[in-house]
Amino acid sequence: YLRRNADAGQGRWPFWRDLFARHPVASVLEVGCGSGANARWFVAPRVYGLDVNQEALLAARKNAPRALLVRGEASRLPFPSGSFGLVVACGLLIHMRPHELPKVMDEMYRASARYLLVLEYHSDQEQEVEYRGLRDALWTRPYQRLFEERFALLCLERGVLREQGGWEDRRAYWLWEKR
Repeated sequence: YLRRNADAGQGRWPFWRDLFARHPVASVLEVGCGSGANARWFVAPRVYGLDVNQEALLAARKNAPRALLVRGEASRLPFPSGSFGLVVACGLLIHMRPHELPKVMDEMYRASARYLLVLEYHSDQEQEVEYRGLRDALWTRPYQRLFEERFALLCLERGVLREQGGWEDRRAYWLWEKR
């Protein structure tokens, strides 16, 4: 994963710069921060990244040196409720098994004081997709519907990110504000 995604994040600065200009926050947490491809661009006084993979966190220390990095699981965030102005998941929820997803969503919502941002592969129905020859490893889902049915959220932004914007593939995103 780390070798394959060594250059992930190149070219993403415009997206993050513009997002934080429209929605400034004092603190941000990326759940499943991987090698810091996104956290390196976060414009907030306090930047946190959480990942279960120790090797990814070592890479993130180099790529996002300002970020405070924590090893942990997305289903048990080690932070008090409302700790972050923005909680982000990018390419994480697609790897959550169906029975794990609700707990991760609950934890993201709990840790957020105001905003949630999800950047994932979208489909109108949950579909398992073979991932690099593996089964039980990736699902596309209707994330907007799943989040809005579960929580009191107002969708502020949504769109599709493409390869030319620094993303490896076509990815949908949603930014919500807690009501």
